Amino acid sequence: MIMQISSGMGPVECRVAVGGIFQSLQKEYPEILLDFLCNDHISPQKGNKVLFFSLYNI
Repeated sequence: MIMQISSGMGPVECRVAVGGIFQSLQKEYPEILLDFLCNDHISPQKGNKVLFFSLYNI
């Protein structure tokens, strides 16, 4: 399964939410692997696009 979370053109709060959603999913499903993180500041808390995958459907 491949999934992408994106804040689009949203404000900073949306970018923070993208990182928070990804971190929450990683806690629930530790097998999730980060494939791509696109952001202004290299920080999972402020990513505006996260692409990740899992061998399982989540």
